[in-house]
Amino acid sequence: MAHSGHAPGGLFTPAPPLPRGYGRTAAVALGIGLFGGFVAGLYALGMLAFGWPAGRFAAVVQAHGQAQTLGLAGLLILGVGAILLPGFWSAKLAHPERIPRAALLVGVGLAAQLIGQPLEPGLLRALLLALAALLPPVGFLWAGLELTRPRLQRAGRPAPWEGLLLLAAETLALALLVRLALLLSLALSGSPAQASPLHQAVLVLELDGFVLGATLGVQLRLLPALARTGPAPGWAARPGLALLVLAVHLRALAATSADQLPAALGDWLLVAALLALFLATGLPRPGLAPTVQTPAALLPGRTRWVLRVAWAGLLVGAIGRATGVLPEDTARHALTSVYLLPLVLVVGVRLLPRVSAYPIRFPRLSGALVWAGLLGGTLRAFAGLFLGQLGWQIAWVGGLLLALAMLVFALLAWSPWGVPRGIPRDPEVYRQQARRG
Repeated sequence: MAHSGHAPGGLFTPAPPLPRGYGRTAAVALGIGLFGGFVAGLYALGMLAFGWPAGRFAAVVQAHGQAQTLGLAGLLILGVGAILLPGFWSAKLAHPERIPRAALLVGVGLAAQLIGQPLEPGLLRALLLALAALLPPVGFLWAGLELTRPRLQRAGRPAPWEGLLLLAAETLALALLVRLALLLSLALSGSPAQASPLHQAVLVLELDGFVLGATLGVQLRLLPALARTGPAPGWAARPGLALLVLAVHLRALAATSADQLPAALGDWLLVAALLALFLATGLPRPGLAPTVQTPAALLPGRTRWVLRVAWAGLLVGAIGRATGVLPEDTARHALTSVYLLPLVLVVGVRLLPRVSAYPIRFPRLSGALVWAGLLGGTLRAFAGLFLGQLGWQIAWVGGLLLALAMLVFALLAWSPWGVPRGIPRDPEVYRQQARRG
């Protein structure tokens, strides 16, 4: 198939070069996420599902969570931001090559935690945990300064979507500072994992502040074009932003307190914030109809439905936690596995270099990839609640399905045979050419 990319009329053509700020950043993100986040996560889940050896279980779980949140999600946010933000601000990055260099620092730090935290106490473990504590803050700060410099040079009040990005930056900075202190404490004490309430506060800041803030901000700015959403109510974005700011900081403070009232209030404020921001995206309203019936014109409608289902999982998790029906771990995986990673897939196959031609050339296969990731994430988040050990086994299968979907996405992004050519307007002609290819 590699040779067909050079033949006239072939299915594939040589791939364009990856943008300097994105390619290696995404490579580090997917490498940490696939081999650190998913492999470690599946092993930890296998301890519950299949009774695998559970030595230093908490250490594996904590290192896996940081690899997924700061590595896969955090570095993809940086890489995608390097592509989108300059366009949003009608500017260029002065030094885009700094983004992957900063990403490499973050990746090395997270790899050090993945290797070092499960080790027995000793000098090697202490050194690895010190690297894990110090390198990610340096990397994120370096990349963040480069990404935000074009906006800092402009005057004007931030738009709501920019306010969400500010929240993401502020909560990430707080989370990295507290995480630094916690990891240095682990290095000195020799404890396998952090049992401090501050660790729970870090997770709130990373997930509800950084990940939600960044992804919601991009959606507010991007969805009208990406998913052809209907007109959104103009009043919803700013109250949603204000509620999210209050919810994140209250939930982070409540994580360090034994008082249940602040935690309950923070949980319900988060639900209110998500509902307001969901309205602000325009996703609840009927989308704009395609102007022509071609595969490319049909993509926004399909994107809307995937995003609606991902949002449904996010809202079910948040409401379930606020009502006490769902435990904290399930609500967090509803955010990461049902909302975040399918969002990565659907936005990735629509926008990112070397992948965005696939849903036009192979719409059914690309759709199957995204829906498989969504199904896998749903099983991972919710199946463990039911059927005892069988439920955990189903959750493990769901996690594996989600990991395979992300692996296929990564392979397509670095496809050795190039990228697909454009699709003819007549789908029947496309099918005939695909069979001949």
